[in-house]
Amino acid sequence: MTPRQQQLLAFIGEYHRAHAGVSPSFDEMALGLGLASKNSVHRLLAGLEESRLIMRSKNRSRRITIVQHNELSMVRTDALLDELEARGINVGHIRPVQTSHSVAL
Repeated sequence: MTPRQQQLLAFIGEYHRAHAGVSPSFDEMALGLGLASKNSVHRLLAGLEESRLIMRSKNRSRRITIVQHNELSMVRTDALLDELEARGINVGHIRPVQTSHSVAL
């Protein structure tokens, strides 16, 4: 995650908490991060989504899900995957278990 992506993720969370679940618009995010355009916000959100740190609803505006990785589940999953790989089983396509929390945007 880039420093700008970290700033955007933090901004969204702080704005959400300060406004009783209401999330910032693209203009508010651009202003809050000192960005020149909404396109920059879109690019940052796309990067966060590609990194699987957020999920955006395709059919609702101002809606985002911030994905939180459950560290205990990941440790258990990693140990299991290591054991399977040690036995010669290809597990490259399997992803760690994740939990998510919805945040309105």
